[in-house]
Amino acid sequence: MRMWSLPVGVLAVVLALFAAGCKDTDGIGALPKRVPTTADDAAEVGRAYEKAMNKCDRGDLERVLDFRLIAEKAARIRGLSANDRAAFIRGTEQSGGASLCSQDPAPKARFLRVLNPDTDPSPLIRILQGEGVNYQQLELSKGKDRTTVSDIYVYATGENLSVTFADMIGGMMNNKSAVDDLPNLRRQFQSGDYEGASATLAKLSPALAKTKGVMMVKVQLAGMQGDDKYRA
Repeated sequence: MRMWSLPVGVLAVVLALFAAGCKDTDGIGALPKRVPTTADDAAEVGRAYEKAMNKCDRGDLERVLDFRLIAEKAARIRGLSANDRAAFIRGTEQSGGASLCSQDPAPKARFLRVLNPDTDPSPLIRILQGEGVNYQQLELSKGKDRTTVSDIYVYATGENLSVTFADMIGGMMNNKSAVDDLPNLRRQFQSGDYEGASATLAKLSPALAKTKGVMMVKVQLAGMQGDDKYRA
């Protein structure tokens, strides 16, 4: 059993930073304050997240996962200008949470339990994909009507998804060719063209290649190509 990172499709949403024509900053305000949730809230979200991931239903995922807030955090960590932040967030919303599950083989999610039930309840999710396994700890945000996932701690990377996004943005700032390379990488993964994916990864700039997200994709790719490359 191997430790997999998040799917390539998730990493590809950072391309939204370069979306053309997004010059307005509507809807960009202060981050919402975190409101304490209960263990029951966390369990309900964990079950809803499991169901949405396994159905790979975009509507269900968008109801349980606040992808906009994750993107907002990433943009603020990186210190983007208001215009670039608006473009990045808009593009991420268009990609949506379905990029978490639209892979082949499809990942299978399982809600395991609620961590820290008395202090900061967080659902723990196990993700199985092919021969790979990963765990996600969901950070929750409670609104007036519902509780949603506002970030995801990914055990394979050892950091929140928003931090991985921010790292990727930094690696792409001076590497605009990645606008073409990363969508190609996603298509190559989905079609099983692992040799082509290896060639695409080799073209990335050193700054982008050293980001944790890309390095984990390399590990995932090696695993898909067999035990010898995975061990190497």
